[in-house]
Amino acid sequence: MDVVKEECLRLNATISSYLTLAHGKRLEFGPSNLKAIVEKVVTLLSADHAISRRIKLALDFPGDLPLIWLDSNAMRQVFWNLLLNSVESIEGRAEHPRPGKV
Repeated sequence: MDVVKEECLRLNATISSYLTLAHGKRLEFGPSNLKAIVEKVVTLLSADHAISRRIKLALDFPGDLPLIWLDSNAMRQVFWNLLLNSVESIEGRAEHPRPGKV
């Protein structure tokens, strides 16, 4: 779990740098509920009929997630991009199966 925490911190710093450069705005850090951020993104993504008719998204969180110091808007964008890319990847795999796979 310590490795995961360290990797999350590193990725957060990298993503924060890119978002700051891309948007030219200052990030607003504060204690945030990561579960609430992910749930909101999944709700929005699931509301897209083009996605929800093909893929069902399910969430499974441990009950004791601590608050995390982050910019909630920037993190929401990060999860939106990750989930949308994942959905597109899954859909692409279904359209182009690997040889020998059904």
